[in-house]
Amino acid sequence: MWDFQLCTTLVDPIGFSEESMFPTREWTYEDLTKYCQLRWGKEITPTPFALVTNLGFADLVKTGTSRILFTNGLQDMWSGGSYLEDVSDSILALNFENGAQHSDL
Repeated sequence: MWDFQLCTTLVDPIGFSEESMFPTREWTYEDLTKYCQLRWGKEITPTPFALVTNLGFADLVKTGTSRILFTNGLQDMWSGGSYLEDVSDSILALNFENGAQHSDL
């Protein structure tokens, strides 16, 4: 299921640098589109802004959203796609400088 989400609404631009333990690989939208269409069919095209446009993520306050705490480990690449500052009095961001989703391993 994750692979299908990656090819539709949760586009994640992951590449690998020379410092990585993985072979160097540049990420491009075109390569992702080719992969997704081979895997899931020609009608599947990644839509990187789907959550913003379809679910109102661009303006959480305007859509009446409240009572959310975004927690971010700043050593985690996922934090780049999160809210790193408070959005309102009831939509807060809590950042952990040395945290990451894998830091407990």
